[in-house]
Amino acid sequence: MVSSLNRVSTSNVPPRRQDPAPGPAVANPLSPLPRVLAAAGPVLGGIYAGLAGLRPTGEPTADVVWSVLFGGTLAFVASRANPALWVLCSSLTVLAVQNTALVAGYGLALLGLWSISRNAISRAATPKKLPPTVGMGAGLLVGPLLFGLGDLGYPGASAALSAAAFVTFALAAIVTSDARTKRLVVQVTLVATFGLALLGFISLSFVNSLQASVNDTEVASRTTVSVLRDGDVDAALNALEQAESSLSRATDHFERRMAQVLRILPVAGHNINALEEVMEASHNLVRSSTRVGSPSDRLGTVFANGRVERAQLEDLRSDVDAVSSNLRDLEMVISLERTSVWVAPQITAAVEDIDSRLAPAFAAAPELDAISEALPSWLGLEDSRRYLVLFGNPAEARELGGFTGATAVLELDEGSIEIEATGRRVAPRMPASVAALTEPPPVRFLEHRPWLFEQNYSAMADFPTLSRALADLFPAMGGDQVDGVLYIDPFALAAITSATGPIDVPSLGGPISSSELPDLLTVEQYEHFLPGPERDAFFGELFTGLAAALQSGDLSINPSSAQGLRDAISQDRLMFAPLDPGDLAAADALELTGRITPLSSNDYLAVSHLNSGANKLDTYLHRRISYHVSIGEDDSLSAEVEIELTNDAPSSLPAYAAGDIANQPGTSRSTVVVHTPHEIVNWEGVTDEPELIRSFREFNRWRHEAVVVLSPGESKTLQLNLSGIYSDEAYSLDIGHQPLVTTDELSVNLLRNGVDHALGDRLALDRDITIELDG
Repeated sequence: MVSSLNRVSTSNVPPRRQDPAPGPAVANPLSPLPRVLAAAGPVLGGIYAGLAGLRPTGEPTADVVWSVLFGGTLAFVASRANPALWVLCSSLTVLAVQNTALVAGYGLALLGLWSISRNAISRAATPKKLPPTVGMGAGLLVGPLLFGLGDLGYPGASAALSAAAFVTFALAAIVTSDARTKRLVVQVTLVATFGLALLGFISLSFVNSLQASVNDTEVASRTTVSVLRDGDVDAALNALEQAESSLSRATDHFERRMAQVLRILPVAGHNINALEEVMEASHNLVRSSTRVGSPSDRLGTVFANGRVERAQLEDLRSDVDAVSSNLRDLEMVISLERTSVWVAPQITAAVEDIDSRLAPAFAAAPELDAISEALPSWLGLEDSRRYLVLFGNPAEARELGGFTGATAVLELDEGSIEIEATGRRVAPRMPASVAALTEPPPVRFLEHRPWLFEQNYSAMADFPTLSRALADLFPAMGGDQVDGVLYIDPFALAAITSATGPIDVPSLGGPISSSELPDLLTVEQYEHFLPGPERDAFFGELFTGLAAALQSGDLSINPSSAQGLRDAISQDRLMFAPLDPGDLAAADALELTGRITPLSSNDYLAVSHLNSGANKLDTYLHRRISYHVSIGEDDSLSAEVEIELTNDAPSSLPAYAAGDIANQPGTSRSTVVVHTPHEIVNWEGVTDEPELIRSFREFNRWRHEAVVVLSPGESKTLQLNLSGIYSDEAYSLDIGHQPLVTTDELSVNLLRNGVDHALGDRLALDRDITIELDG
């Protein structure tokens, strides 16, 4: 019985808890040193992030604060992550610091991500088993990689990988954390998401409110270019004043409290700063352009009282330098904002639109620099300058365009301007004069014997080379030592006089307007004056009238005159080649020199002709040029250059203009010239003087010549067959032109890989161009 009760009582009494067996004490998983290091990790990570240069806002102080917070948070969450991430971060950091190829690094990154998916997330260890010091180290090591990718040529990668790393570390930390930590992280994430959305809405509203100012920036900048290049002065200045007023109002937005708050917030600060920088750069450009003011007003003060006013010129140079500097600043700001990963898409799009529209203006900055740098030297304010002026007349063609109908010397000394007609050289003219040449010119130039025939001064196509040769020959023929050469044809002279006003020519009964000059010089002068003293006197009056117009300072730069001068320069009707290397480089920058550029990988074609008949019939000679190119699979090239010439000379021409070839007035005799990189196969259609066909090298390309004789009203077609090599994938053709009275018509056809490509309509070839056809 007793034993039975005892058994029942025992079963109802809870068993006594056994004391643990004695043994060694278990150390705390986080000993004091690791605890200190774990706590120091976020602090050290934050300091490193601040020093690493992360720019979340674009404001220096705010950037340091936000960078410290980011670095500290990254180091903290890294301390809770899986060891696979530590290996990945350390390896990528070593690659980044050594600046080696990142291919292996990204391969390792993929391997690490695979390891994370296999181990870090699904099989995460508990936090107690992770040494905090290792996680802290991972957070510190990942910094150089994330903040340094931009320096390795990956703009935007730093921001993208920073976000990816943070999210990856955070996910790993959440998985390896307890429930309380997970709830806290979710709450913080929701609050942060809401805050970012609100921030984005506020930023977008502010940006949209400034969209009109962005448009004003574009308009203001384009208007500035019109002030400098187009000549529509009154309208341009009025538009500039309106733009400056609008941009001034826009800058007030950036002083408002909302803008100041947005500046210190991530991403929003970049957009505010981007807008402000673009508009500030535009505002500076508008202000400097307004100071330049009316070109005619400024030039009128520079060229006053028959001389160049140094003080006024320096003021103009200073303002032009400011415009050039502000153009470069705006270009740099636009370039930076276009590539920023922080700037909103609508701002980037607006900035890109400004950039595309202002590309010609940005390209003009070197021209402005060249003008400012060269003007004092060109105008003889540093040392006196004396230039030989060739007045070319395309009524009788030469390589440069027209034969030299007259010459003059333009002298500039300490601001004074003098033009003196030289007339015909009266000093002995012997072949020995060629000994004065310091550099051997092309053989064809020597064949023209310019020391004997001044009309052949322009018988060379490359104007800087011609300038050097004439600077040697002119003194040897009894002229003055010159510092360069100017070439002006009747159309360029008309463009100049459209700015200076009419030229007084007493022998013609009064002033001659710009619109009358081309016909007067190419046709009518031969009806009014015979060769000799009478014509020399006419040109003397012309030069005197031009000098008086220039010295008056009464310049009128309007859209028409500005366009006329630009056309004269681009068409090589107005050329300037000084001897001084610095002055020549500035003229080159302005495309004033008429230089034959070196051959590029492009194909090349230039057709010209020389009047070989001692007449003035090229006013009535028309050329149609067709270029047919065939390129084989082995890059072999065959080409045909068809040149159709038509002589439309009327029967009523004066004897001096009509000439007398074989007692047939009005008959044209021309040497046709083709410059090309390809060798000749043969000429077809050449029936006039075939013994004069020849080919030789000139200006590093082939020069092929043939003679054609045309009676009045007659047309003939010559064909030059060529062979060569062309290996570029796309076909491009550089075309040189000859500035004549009439304009060439050009067509181009390409056959490549069995596919025909045509230029389309015939081009009016009034300047050098480049044609691109798909190959």
